[in-house]
Amino acid sequence: MATKRELDAELRRRGVRFNPRAPKTELEDLLRAVKAAEVAEVEQGNTEVQAAVDEASEPGYVGYNPDPTPNDHYTLSGVVDGLPTPESDREAAQAVTDEAARRAAELRHEEE
Repeated sequence: MATKRELDAELRRRGVRFNPRAPKTELEDLLRAVKAAEVAEVEQGNTEVQAAVDEASEPGYVGYNPDPTPNDHYTLSGVVDGLPTPESDREAAQAVTDEAARRAAELRHEEE
C-alpha cells in the first residue's frame, strides 16, 4: 500500500493535476482512474495497429497485386480447362504488362 507521499509523487510524475490536500483514498481512486485510462488508451492503439496489420495481411501482399490472375487458373483443373495465365496465354501476359504500366504511370503522377 502506497503512502500519501508516494501517491502524490506518482500523480505528479504522470502530470495529473489534483488537490494535494485531498484524502489518501481520493488520491488512490484518482491514480486507479489514471492507470485505467492509460491502459484503455494503449488497448485502443493496439486495436488500431492490429486492424491495419489485418487489413494488410488479408490479401497476402502490401500495395498492389503483382499477379491479378486468379489462383484457380494455376491449378491442375485450371490448366486442363485452358484457363489463361500470363505464362501460357499471350493476351493474359499483355493484360498483366498493361496493368503494370498503368500502375507505374499512376505512381509517377502521384510523385509529381
